[in-house]
Amino acid sequence: MTWWLIALAVLSWSCNEAKVPTVSDSPELAQLASQLDQDAANGAPPAGAASVRQSVALGQKATPLLRARATSKGPSALLALEALRGADPAAYAALPASERAAIYVEALRSSVYFNAWGAPGLRISDTAQALVALGEPAAAALRPLLGDQRPAPLSGSNSATYSSTYGNRVCDYAWVFLSEIDKRPYRFDPDPAERDKQIAAYKLGQTPP
Repeated sequence: MTWWLIALAVLSWSCNEAKVPTVSDSPELAQLASQLDQDAANGAPPAGAASVRQSVALGQKATPLLRARATSKGPSALLALEALRGADPAAYAALPASERAAIYVEALRSSVYFNAWGAPGLRISDTAQALVALGEPAAAALRPLLGDQRPAPLSGSNSATYSSTYGNRVCDYAWVFLSEIDKRPYRFDPDPAERDKQIAAYKLGQTPP
């Protein structure tokens, strides 16, 4: 009798597992996985990514795939996290804030073009606003970037001209986002040297010059 009960339990578990759609048995999820890879390879910002639109249309059906991609630390992690935020806000909120902050900030740090984050001094993007909304976990992840003076270019003719004229750097994004988190006033001066003075004041907890 015991072996029969064990077999029945295993069969019941297998049937329940089969109810969860996977990439291999769902054409929609397979297409979404492929689109995430394609958008990541093309450097598509979340606001314009087809994979994010597809995820929102799929809703909670996309959650397991998006959660796995977001936490994988792979090239599509940012897109997957932003897609999860739109497709299943509860699942997005269930991820620890520190984990979400780490995903956002690693994507910022490793960006080639910074369109996903907006233009500091003009308007930061919805993706940047989501990072800022995480508060202190985001601040803790951003602070190490205050010393990162690598160029932070934007793509697109007008955006590229703006970022080139202002000499935008990774540290500028970190400083602006930190100032937004702390609700501290700042002025995005066209001269990077003047911005460096404000960044130095921020580090010391002083009022910007």
